[in-house]
Amino acid sequence: MSDPQPIADVLSKRFDYKNTCYHREPRFDIMRTAGQAEFDFIIASEVFEHVQGPVQTAFNNLARLLKPGGFAIFSCPYETDGDTVEHFPDLHDWQIVRLRSGYILVNRTVDGRLETFDDLVFHGGPGSTLEMRVFSERDLIANCRAAGFGRIAVAEDYPPYGIVWEPWARGFVLKL
Repeated sequence: MSDPQPIADVLSKRFDYKNTCYHREPRFDIMRTAGQAEFDFIIASEVFEHVQGPVQTAFNNLARLLKPGGFAIFSCPYETDGDTVEHFPDLHDWQIVRLRSGYILVNRTVDGRLETFDDLVFHGGPGSTLEMRVFSERDLIANCRAAGFGRIAVAEDYPPYGIVWEPWARGFVLKL
C-alpha cells in the first residue's frame, strides 16, 4: 500500500506484487476492504496516519487480509513518547475546502456542531493526502496487538530490496 517507487520497482521484479495507493489509482482503502486471508505479506508504507478514524479498523483489516503465518511490513511517522494525537477526533461529515488563502477542513460533528481547521498538514503537497494523526510508539504497538499480531519487531534497513527507513518514519515487521 503506497510503497515508494524504488521499493515498488524492486519488489515487482522479485515477487507477484502490486503497488496500490490510498490517494490515487490504483486505489486501495484499508478502511473499506472486503478481502480476507489472501496475502502472504503486505507492505503498508506511510498510510495509517492518513486514514479516517477509528484507526483500529485499519489495523484489524491489515491482519484480516493476511493468511495464517503471514506478515506485514508496516511504517508510519511516530513519536517515541506520549500518546497518539488525533488532529480531528470528531470527524463525521467533512470536506477539505480550498480558499484563496489556503486549504481548510470543514466538519459537521455527529451532534451537529460545525468545526473548521486550518494549518493542515498534507503529505505529498498541498491538498494531497491529509495527515489525520501523529502516532505514539506505545499506541502503535497496542493497535498491532489488538489486531492480533503476536510478533512486533522493529524493521531493519535492507538496501538490496530497497528497504531503507527515513529518519522521520520507522518500520515494523508484524507477524500473526
